[in-house]
Amino acid sequence: MSTPFEYRDLSQGNLASVWQRLAWKGNSPHSYWLTRFIILRMLGLVYFVAFLSLAQQMMPLIGSRGLLPVGLFLSQAEKFLGSRPSAFLQLPSIFRRPRSE
Repeated sequence: MSTPFEYRDLSQGNLASVWQRLAWKGNSPHSYWLTRFIILRMLGLVYFVAFLSLAQQMMPLIGSRGLLPVGLFLSQAEKFLGSRPSAFLQLPSIFRRPRSE
């Protein structure tokens, strides 16, 4: 009988094969290091192109002359919802501070 503070030896019994498989290092010739290397580099290229595209599109989308100027949007939201606190509770935004460009 074991005390509550003793740990069972999990390398013995039914869980032995599970622990051996988890501890396996993968030193066989079937490692996929080249595949991982290529896929991670391709994923990095996709992220690079996405952020480059975002950098090109950012300036026409934001600002006082952007696609939907935030000042106009927030004033319409305040008018529609009745008050500034009510609009903030319904549409929380960090852009409610005084706007200056």
